[in-house]
Amino acid sequence: LDTVILNQLNSFFRGGYVHAVHTSDLYNLNFPPKSDGFEEHILNKIGVITTASVLAITSTTLVHFTLRETHVRVLRFSVHMRQQSRQGTPFLMLLAAHSIESLAFLPIMIGVLMFLFEFFEDQALAFMVFSVVWMCEIFAMVWVRGDARMRLFPRFFFALFVLFLVYLYSFPLGF
Repeated sequence: LDTVILNQLNSFFRGGYVHAVHTSDLYNLNFPPKSDGFEEHILNKIGVITTASVLAITSTTLVHFTLRETHVRVLRFSVHMRQQSRQGTPFLMLLAAHSIESLAFLPIMIGVLMFLFEFFEDQALAFMVFSVVWMCEIFAMVWVRGDARMRLFPRFFFALFVLFLVYLYSFPLGF
């Protein structure tokens, strides 16, 4: 259901439930009343920042590891392929071995997606976040070559990613 519609229903009816017939989802609009306690507010913000940091660090680290290892394996494969091509030997076994080695990263990527599915209620949002992290890591591998860029781009992306997650967890219905 659209976030704007849920917010309007929540403000108009002051709680209740909404059933989305096409997806069979039940949305709970009974949010606990906000307390004005300063300690609760600070603890909530600390929890949001911690959750966002753990999620950002985990997802970016695993994607970076997978891309780096895949890059190394492709380079190794190309060297072995060149050697076998020069020797005139068939390279079917080399291709099979490389394919099986590459399949080792499939559970890692599925695990990252399942991890993100648990943190985000919307699987499409989790997949989009995964795709953005993947594209930024590829951008960093391909285009970021200068010293200043190598220092600044990962920090800039991490800061934007954490800010997005803090916003997402601070305002669950969008605003």
